[in-house]
Parts: sequence; C-alpha cells; structure tokens
Amino acid sequence: MRRSGAGSTATRMANAFFLVTGQFEGGSAADRNDFLAAVGAALVFLIDWNKARKLLRNWVAKDDAARILEWAARHRIGHRAFLELGGNELLGGAVRNAAPNRIGFGERLDQALGRAAAVDFLKAVLRLSTEALLAGQSVRMVRDQIEADLVRRLERVESALLAMVLRQVGLAHDLVAAISRYVATLQANQAGDGKALTARAAHIEQKADRLAFEARREVARLDARPVIGQLIDRAEEAVDELEQAAFIASLTPANLDKSLVSALAELCAVAITATEAAATGLAAAIEVPEGRRADSEDALAAVIRLVDAEHAADTCERAITALVFTGGYDVATSLSTLEFARAVERSTDRLAGFGHLLRRHIMIDLAA
Repeated sequence: MRRSGAGSTATRMANAFFLVTGQFEGGSAADRNDFLAAVGAALVFLIDWNKARKLLRNWVAKDDAARILEWAARHRIGHRAFLELGGNELLGGAVRNAAPNRIGFGERLDQALGRAAAVDFLKAVLRLSTEALLAGQSVRMVRDQIEADLVRRLERVESALLAMVLRQVGLAHDLVAAISRYVATLQANQAGDGKALTARAAHIEQKADRLAFEARREVARLDARPVIGQLIDRAEEAVDELEQAAFIASLTPANLDKSLVSALAELCAVAITATEAAATGLAAAIEVPEGRRADSEDALAAVIRLVDAEHAADTCERAITALVFTGGYDVATSLSTLEFARAVERSTDRLAGFGHLLRRHIMIDLAA
C-alpha cells in the first residue's frame, strides 16, 4: 500500500516570494501519520517565531537570536512559553532586579556578559520558561530562577576579570624571582648578567602593561565594581617598582659586601612571599562568589600574610639602610644598594594595598 502527501510553503526573500513544494511517499498509513505528526510538531515552532526573533534581537545580535530559536526548536523547547510568561518583560525584570547597576537601559546582554555567556543565558531562559509552564509553576518562580541564573553569570564575569588580575600578580612573581636569582649569583661571587636581567624585566613589565590595559577596558565595558579596577592599579604599580628594582640591580657593583648581598637576598625572599600571598588570596577570592566559605577564609588569611610581608620588608629595608650608613661604602655601592632595597620595599607596599582592597572585595561578596 503506497501513501503520499504533499505540501508547500512560501518564503519571502527581499521583495520576492518563493513557493517550495515537497512530497512524502510512505509505505503505509502509519508512515503517513508519523510523517504528519512530525510536520505538525515542527510547524508549532514557527508560531510567533518572528516575534520571538525580534524580541531576542534586543538582547543579542540578529544572527545569534535566530540561532537560539533554531536550537530551541531542535531541542523541543521552543519559544512560546517564553512569550507566554512575559517575553521582553521577563528578561527586563530579571536585569532590573539582578543587575540594576551592571546592565544599562538598552544595553544588550552580549555586551555585559560576552557573546557566548549571553547566548547560553537566553537558552536557559527558554528552557526554564518551557519547564515552568509544563509543570504549572508560577511566573514568580520562573522569574526568580532566571534572576538567580543571571546573577551567577555576572559573578563569573567578575571572576574572569579577577583572573586577569591574577595573571598580573603572576608576572610580578616572575619578575621578583628573576631579581632574586640575580642576587643569588652575586652571593655566589659570580658575575651576574645585568643586561639580561634588565631586558627580561622590561619584557615582563610591557606584558603586564598590556594586560592591565586590557583588564581596565573590560572593567569599563562591563561596568564592574570599582575595587577590581583598583586591584589592577595596585598590581601594575607593584610590577613597575620591581622593574625599577631590576634595572638598579643590574647597575649594582659585582663585588658587594657579603652582609649587603645577604640582606638584599632576604628582602627579595620577603617580596617573593608577598607575591605568592597575593596570588593565593586572589585565587581563593575568585571562588568566594560560589559560596565556598573555606575559600573566603583562605583569602582573608592570605591578606594577613601580605600585611606581615610588608612589615617584614620594612624591617629588611631599614636594616640595609643601617648597613649602608655605617659601612663606609663608596657612593656607587651605597646609592645602588639603597635604591634597590627601596624599590623592592615599595613593591611590597603596593601589594599590601592590594591586600586591603582584596579584603574589601571579599567582604562585599560575603555580605551579598
């Protein structure tokens, strides 16, 4: 037994209409019925499709809006529940309640979250809307779910910004480690390669500058918390001080007194501890929005270590100053040693300031 069915559809392109006709041939009535059921199930996703597409275009790019609706249809989620539950007002309410100061009026979600995150969020909105309507849930419940999802995504955006700051701190650690290795060669009565140290320090500092510029641009674009911009500033200042320390270290006479070299090595070790504490604290702080109390405690403990390191650096710098003033060294030795020590100590000051800002950021998250 041979069954067939035919259908046609009109598609408008520019000012022209195209009529497309198709035919299905099946071997039985069951085949025909299955085919018609499949067509009917697909056609339902065309109802108000253009309305949904235009609405989503307010939040993401035109092509992404179409792709979201195509994804929803393929996953049998659709857009009708989303429209039934409020559509644009559903999204607008979530933005007003969850991010009143983060997403401005008329600003698209892909500008605030990034393209991929915005598309994923809107897919989640369609899915949550469909599930809520099928389960008979209230509009208030689905709105709460959507707002909570948006808050989580915004927190991930801030975590990504903090990850950029973490890379800055990592560069500061690389720089002070290079300085420490150079001082170790002096301790071993070996000739250090001052030009190589200066070149490496300049390369790291330039890389850190580019990273800071990129991070500030993202902070401005996403209207992130001001404290994140301040963290970027402190990290950049620490790198600048260490780059200056590396330059002065390269000019330090090779035959430094052992007591001076040992004191400088101790100061560098403290600075390394400070950068490690800053990195540890920041890495833990990134996890705090996820509700991990242990991470908040780790981050706050790292802040305390940062302050302790700054105090230790002060003590080392003063000890070096005392050695210089009482040692009767020549002018070149005295000036280079003092300036080297002061630059390293200033880097720990900047990192201590970084720690105080980090604590403020953590407390904001814990209070949220």
